[in-house]
Amino acid sequence: SFVGGTALVPYFGRSVSGMGVAGGHVGSWDDRNDVFTTVGLRYLNAAGGNNNIQSIAAWTVLARGGDDTIAASNSGRILAGDGDNKLALADVRDVAAGAGADKAAINGADAVDLGDGDNAVSARDVVDLKTGAGKGFEIVPWILRSALGERFALALLAGVVTAQYLCGLAALTSASRMTYAFARDDGLPGSRWLKQVDSTTQSPSAAVWSSALASVALVILLRYETIAAVCAVFLYLSYVLPVAAGAWAHGRTWTRFGPFQLGVAFKPLAVLASLGCLFLLVIGVQPPNQQALPILLGSAAVMALIWFGSERRRFKGPPGGRLS
Repeated sequence: SFVGGTALVPYFGRSVSGMGVAGGHVGSWDDRNDVFTTVGLRYLNAAGGNNNIQSIAAWTVLARGGDDTIAASNSGRILAGDGDNKLALADVRDVAAGAGADKAAINGADAVDLGDGDNAVSARDVVDLKTGAGKGFEIVPWILRSALGERFALALLAGVVTAQYLCGLAALTSASRMTYAFARDDGLPGSRWLKQVDSTTQSPSAAVWSSALASVALVILLRYETIAAVCAVFLYLSYVLPVAAGAWAHGRTWTRFGPFQLGVAFKPLAVLASLGCLFLLVIGVQPPNQQALPILLGSAAVMALIWFGSERRRFKGPPGGRLS
């Protein structure tokens, strides 16, 4: 019986039986057949094989020999060697075992890897990281099915799909409204066609369908993670461009203001906001989102070519009007 500190048990060919441990480190150099009962142990190293280990709240349990019987709960790492191990585990961080026909009953684990062999596993609330890594884009449905069961997972996935559809519908509505608004002021190439309103539906059908087809083309040409990264960067740009343009025009060509204004505080705040957004843009193109950088630069080059090539001479700005 041992409490605290460090114990090394160098019994060769003999077994250690009935060892109760609270805290400390324990290592056995025996060939086999050790029996450990531990509570609150930091580290247990049982070599040889055919060990019987019962552990509660251990940081690490290492049984290297194989053919071990391990019962553990509320513990950190459980590492078993090659052989036909028998594991009964509850609420452990991760479990690993070598080759062999392992038998395991696991209730609650962050990661499980039982190695090669004819393993028999009964698991609940377990995340198998190695298997999950191979699921690719199916990782979310797989996690939900593993944690919640088939029926509850399907119900939750149906809610996720519905939410994603409504989110996409809202994004399409916003994009088509902005397309129509810019086209109405002749601010886009093809504005004469894009600003047309269907006489039957009384809606800007051309702007709606062009936005929808552009979204479909984007999904076909680019991967999802690339689309997400690029859209985040362009969203920041859409925020900062009016602010930066306002800071440049303030007091020059922009001299008439509405009933609310920041006065002398506008320019410093606009510059600060522009610098902060520039920092976010730099962060947005760092790995693993570096694929957004060439698309961002290419889009900027195309828009600059269109603007300086033709639109600068054609587009005279939005219709003027007096502020009421």
